[in-house]
Amino acid sequence: MKSTLQTVRALAALTIIGTSAAQAAIIFDNFGPGDATAPGGRLVQGPDVGTIGDVDQAVKIRIGASPVFLTMVTMAVSSIQGSDGILVIGIRSDAAGSPGALLFGGVVPGMALPTVSTSPKMLLSANTDYWFSIDATDTFDGSWAFNSTGDQGITAGRTNGNPWNVRPIEDRYAIRLEGRFVNPVPEPSSMLQLGGGAIALIVLARKWRLAR
Repeated sequence: MKSTLQTVRALAALTIIGTSAAQAAIIFDNFGPGDATAPGGRLVQGPDVGTIGDVDQAVKIRIGASPVFLTMVTMAVSSIQGSDGILVIGIRSDAAGSPGALLFGGVVPGMALPTVSTSPKMLLSANTDYWFSIDATDTFDGSWAFNSTGDQGITAGRTNGNPWNVRPIEDRYAIRLEGRFVNPVPEPSSMLQLGGGAIALIVLARKWRLAR
């Protein structure tokens, strides 16, 4: 009986894990059809360009009611004069409404345009604000495109490592987050199927024990 109960528990765990894996999805996406973006954007510049200086941009996105295991971040970036230098795609905590500590930094060659992607493979907490940033190095001179879907929210920018300048509600930059929801609430039908299977296994186990 003990081994049968262990089997039931194992099957239940596998069912829940399978439900979680099946939730692999787009977490956030404001790209238009065919990854279309708006024609405009905001400056992303490396420190060696020699005009403004080191210019970084960031956008705030709130994670919903379920934690998210993030597997891919994609941004739309264009280059003004060549694609020299490295881009760093960052995931930052929220610090009283501004971009905070860097939690992850994915290094991407500047040649990887018009979109750049990185695979953070990290857990994001539910009901939490995160900032997704992009930082250019060397002589990269380009921009992070606005989305083409009318999505609006909070963005921020900074120059030469100075404090972030948080902007009021405006068009957010084109960004897509992919991953899976962690520990989603199973649908009632799934719970019934799981419960029914467990009961059937217990009944069979009892019959087997009585027949011995």
